[in-house]
Amino acid sequence: MTTRLAAIALFVTCIAAHAQDPHVYEGYPVYDYYAQAPHMYEGFLHGHDYNRLRKNERIAFDMGVITGFFFAPAFGATQVSTRQLNSCIKSMRLNGAELEEIVAKWMAAHPEDWGDVMHNTVYRAFGDACRAIGVEINDRQ
Repeated sequence: MTTRLAAIALFVTCIAAHAQDPHVYEGYPVYDYYAQAPHMYEGFLHGHDYNRLRKNERIAFDMGVITGFFFAPAFGATQVSTRQLNSCIKSMRLNGAELEEIVAKWMAAHPEDWGDVMHNTVYRAFGDACRAIGVEINDRQ
C-alpha cells in the first residue's frame, strides 16, 4: 500500500515537471515529434477519474500535485505563488488526509467542474481554502 502511494505521488510530481509549454530541445533535430513530445495540456486525471480513486489514492494524488506546485519554480514559474501556497498550508498545519478533504469539499461544491483536469481543480480548491484564512495565492503580490 505504501509503495503504491509513493508511486502515485512520484507520478504526479513528474506530471507537474513535464507540464510546460512546448519547446524544442537544444541540439535535437526539429521534427514535429520533438516539438510536440515534451508538452502536455490536459494532464492525466479529470474530476470524474479522481472521484473513482480510493481515498488513499486521492491523498497521494493531492500530495503529489501540491509537491509539484512547490517544485514549479525549477521550471520557470515565479516563486511568489509557491511561497504563498507554502505559507497557507503551513499555517493550516495540513497533513495528506486534510489536503484530500479540502479538494473533496471543493469538488462536492462544484460538480459542474468534474470534467476539468485535476491539477487545475486542486489549485482552485486551495485558492479558496487559503483565501478563507486570509492568504491570497497569485503572482500579483
